[in-house]
Amino acid sequence: MTKGGYVYILTNKNKTTLYIGVTNELCRRIYQQKNHLIKMHNPEQTHPKHSVNSV
Repeated sequence: MTKGGYVYILTNKNKTTLYIGVTNELCRRIYQQKNHLIKMHNPEQTHPKHSVNSV
């Protein structure tokens, strides 16, 4: 059976950093991001941050 998933790109409040990741529970992941609940060493954590100069 194939599992579904989501690739997401989120930004911070100042729109200066992108958070890119993959999850199978998008609503939960957005909640975690908004509430700073993901630790850097967590395997489900987003990929390293990418600075944004212009989008």
